[in-house]
Amino acid sequence: MSEFIFTFGFGQTDPVTGASRSGMFARIEADDSERAREKMLNTYGRQWAFMYESEELAGVVEFGLTEVGISFLPPELEAILADVYTPQGMRIWWGAYNKLLTGRPVDVWRENPPDVLRVAEQLLGQVAT
Repeated sequence: MSEFIFTFGFGQTDPVTGASRSGMFARIEADDSERAREKMLNTYGRQWAFMYESEELAGVVEFGLTEVGISFLPPELEAILADVYTPQGMRIWWGAYNKLLTGRPVDVWRENPPDVLRVAEQLLGQVAT
């Protein structure tokens, strides 16, 4: 397993808070660069700039980049999903197409957070029974 560093550019924002991700980076572990890109797309959509094979190549220290926080979900959604998924599973769920939402939770959240919470609670109910 290798580590890949992804950077964010100007105009790229957090889908939940709307805060700028300029000057930030994300760390992804994967078997190869293609799988790393896939994981990054599942987690952050197309909201990232470049992929690097090390912090040094990405300029983390040189440019003073800050790592994206571990918790990327809204707290109320994370509280529900944490009972069902591992952190990696939550990232996958957040970025994957969901039939009940007719879209990806990360995208639907911007317009309709209650729908995403409802579907997550349904998932929790299915696991609990």
